[in-house]
Amino acid sequence: MKNQEKIQYFGVWINRSDRNKLTRDNYAIIDKHSSIWTPGTPLRYADSEKRKKYFEDEECKIYNDAYCQIHQEKCLINFDKNMEFFKQISKDEFENSLQKLISSNQNIKQVFDLNDCKQMCGIYIIVLDEYKQVYIGQSEDIKRRIMHHWSKQKQFDRLIFGSVNDSVLSIDSFGAFDTTRIYVLKTKSVDSFEKIAVSKFPPHLKLNRIGGGKISDILDVLQALTEMNHRPLKDCHNEEYAERYEKEMDVTYFVPKEYCDIQDLLIGDDICVETLRVGTDITFKTYGKVEKIYKNKLVLSQYYGATIDDHCFSLKLCNSAQRKTDVWFSKTKRFSKIELLEKKEVCVFWRSKKFPQIEA
Repeated sequence: MKNQEKIQYFGVWINRSDRNKLTRDNYAIIDKHSSIWTPGTPLRYADSEKRKKYFEDEECKIYNDAYCQIHQEKCLINFDKNMEFFKQISKDEFENSLQKLISSNQNIKQVFDLNDCKQMCGIYIIVLDEYKQVYIGQSEDIKRRIMHHWSKQKQFDRLIFGSVNDSVLSIDSFGAFDTTRIYVLKTKSVDSFEKIAVSKFPPHLKLNRIGGGKISDILDVLQALTEMNHRPLKDCHNEEYAERYEKEMDVTYFVPKEYCDIQDLLIGDDICVETLRVGTDITFKTYGKVEKIYKNKLVLSQYYGATIDDHCFSLKLCNSAQRKTDVWFSKTKRFSKIELLEKKEVCVFWRSKKFPQIEA
């Protein structure tokens, strides 16, 4: 079989596979088996409705198709955003940062044959020049550990570490051919140097998701999570990807007009209801169409959508799935009629008719 053919890379033999190079097509392959199951998982999803939202079995070990499809879409959105993020990084900035790290210890050496690292205890630095990223790790056998990165596929349900807008791609999602340089530091004091290297190296240039150091107990886990690496991916929009989704977009902006009195509201009006949260300056906005008006409340067919500044956008598909909301009159609420504006341009490439609920 083709997958059993071998090829030599960095002096070692690896399987010839289309996964030796990361692509969008071989990323986020659906796997319905949970990799984060614990004996307490069924208890957390004891409510049948909550369980059915994610799982198809009572033991909560197998995800259902609906969850997998939505999660796959989130992973691919995050993938596209990370790829755009990489394009914005300067090659000079990356190389200068890498050389500064390497020169921080005269014993850091570049290796061209992983066999030289067999059973070597120390720190390794994997360089992915195409993406202008590094990964810094530690191991008691550097050769075995790096080959494990190359052969392992990050579990489907762990591809997102944080949110769509800040998750760093896992080093285990990249293939062997994505590694272009390897540096090692032979040392027994792996913890101390790794922690320093990971913390000092610019976060936007590394694939480490958490802080460095050996994880041996729950305190180590908590400490590592406090140093979680986030990516500012909110505005990393892939224009090519946007064009493919443009035909699936149908965005409506809700623009509030001047405030009005309750008695000025009529059935059929599109309105914005602003509710001031008690004890705060935070205003919660609800957009919808007036269905009924009573003496002390009105009924809205609420529009689903995310709020951006003083606007709210929603896909027309969502409008067909409106829900009825009772709005009681009170001093904490303000009302304004709104204007619906159609927008032709692609404003949010990641919103498709298939999964309009995904926010990224």
